[in-house]
Amino acid sequence: MAERGAHLTATALNKPSIFEVVAQDTLTATFKPAAKRIIQFLIARNPERYGWLSQWFEEAYLIFNSILQSHYLSYNGGSFAETFYGLQRVCLKAGVVPGNLPRKEWLLSLFFLTVFPYLRTKLEEISVRYQLEEADGVSPQDGWSKSGRLSVIKIHQFIHLFWELWTLIQYLRYMSSCSQTHSPALALAKVALCYAPEDMSDCSWSQMWQALFSGNLRPSIPSMKTVGSVMTRGLELAAFFIQFLQWWHSEQTRTDITALPIPEPPPLGEYGERFGGLCPICMNPWKVETLLNVSGLVFCYRCIRAHLTKSSSCPVTHYPATMEDLVRIYPAQS
Repeated sequence: MAERGAHLTATALNKPSIFEVVAQDTLTATFKPAAKRIIQFLIARNPERYGWLSQWFEEAYLIFNSILQSHYLSYNGGSFAETFYGLQRVCLKAGVVPGNLPRKEWLLSLFFLTVFPYLRTKLEEISVRYQLEEADGVSPQDGWSKSGRLSVIKIHQFIHLFWELWTLIQYLRYMSSCSQTHSPALALAKVALCYAPEDMSDCSWSQMWQALFSGNLRPSIPSMKTVGSVMTRGLELAAFFIQFLQWWHSEQTRTDITALPIPEPPPLGEYGERFGGLCPICMNPWKVETLLNVSGLVFCYRCIRAHLTKSSSCPVTHYPATMEDLVRIYPAQS
């Protein structure tokens, strides 16, 4: 690998395979749901202390992801997922040394790794909320407010379609060697991926354990660098473990579904008997049925939305809940 990265230039890149770049994209997409699962576990264990994280998860993850990605961009020349797969970013400008991103490209890389996904998520949340309100009939019916809501919905749909289509085109151009970048974010940041030389790693595992437990830190491995290496290697091991759990869960689910008979539906519980066919808040038949997945109860969208804007919990079970926990239920088509 070191030989492949020894003579890299901006015009002659030793490009990774499509499988490697897709794998690191998959790891990037997996990391956020894993962090959300951890936050949900903490909230379930101690709602009083960690309940606020359910409302501010996106902002908390943005801060954590910004710190993580800026560290890896500064010291490894690539994002966390790219470093995990032995890749680094190289500026497409001629004469730039691989691994040393200019400030402009560094800032653009950080923006598309952290801020841009956050903005897309927020725009999607607003668009989905506006669509549900439109279906429920609670949105303004005329005036600038209605036009603005419809514009937000259409803008989100256009951006989503445009970005996904551009991503597909970039993948095809990358596989046909017509492009040095496989994603729109890399193209806009004017950087490409290449193999990182082996000496880019902070230090080996044997060096870290020797430095940590021998009581005699060698001058070539400063203590702060050793601690930083342990932390970053720990994150990389955690990422590998997350991918393993995701694979294991998918395999187990697939096996269980195909091997076991379909069970009988469970009997109605206390809430099912009390609220069968009725919204637990207004006690009227459902209008725009909406499931709150933390408790399994179905509400009118207008009722549960009004409740969650005032209290971040289920009105019946009092489990912590946010707007993201709402699932629209569509009636079966005859």
